[in-house]
Amino acid sequence: MINFTLLKKEFKSNISILITFMSILSMYGIVMISMFDPKLGESLKLMSENMPEMFALFGMNNFSSNLMDFLINYLYSFLLIVLPLVFIIILVHRLIIKYIDRGIIVYLLATPNSRIKIISTQILNGILEIFLLNIYITILYIIVSEAMFKGELDIIKLIIVNIGLFSLWFAFLGICFLSSVIFNSSSVSLWAGSGFCIISILLQMISRVGDKAEIFQYFSLITLFSPSKYSTDFNLFLLGTISLFVIGIITYIIKIFIFNKRDIYV
Repeated sequence: MINFTLLKKEFKSNISILITFMSILSMYGIVMISMFDPKLGESLKLMSENMPEMFALFGMNNFSSNLMDFLINYLYSFLLIVLPLVFIIILVHRLIIKYIDRGIIVYLLATPNSRIKIISTQILNGILEIFLLNIYITILYIIVSEAMFKGELDIIKLIIVNIGLFSLWFAFLGICFLSSVIFNSSSVSLWAGSGFCIISILLQMISRVGDKAEIFQYFSLITLFSPSKYSTDFNLFLLGTISLFVIGIITYIIKIFIFNKRDIYV
């Protein structure tokens, strides 16, 4: 149930944004990999002792002489969550909210395509974009790590952690897509879903500050993505990844159902 003409058109329309975010994540990734130095961990540890709350806030308080753990600490705890969320918000606006807000969706519905085919095509387009972004950073980080620090990177761990990262993006996309069809107001439909994701990030950050604040992690979606648990409790990491995929799938199904029943013409 996919309209490949629409899929191709939307992909071409959004390719420049995808390339932009690929470039941004490339820059941060290459810089962080180049900064890796087992001896640097000791210096950073001393800095964190002077500013423990600040380092904990961004999840950068776990120091390791291992390259993959270094990347988890400095990339996967914040940057690879926040920046892709911005990309997802832009995507949802361009794929759904813009069409409904400007009334263009009426012309799409006038074509010999069912509502389910149209919305499924837009969902697939969003999934394809974040999948390509995930594949890109996976390959890039492996190449750069091997070029700079040959043999230091646990490649299998990187790949599996990035699958977990993709599950988080997948859930983000589903939540933002869902809110885009629930509300009539374009501003509300954009910020309801994205606001939920942003609040989840903030709650996760607050939960890291101290023992008394740990309770906030139980109200955050981000808690389900725990790359630091890969080595210490892989079953927990796996359960979180599966849960995020399930959340994403459920939101997509609900979105299709609502869009199919919604009165678009009001």
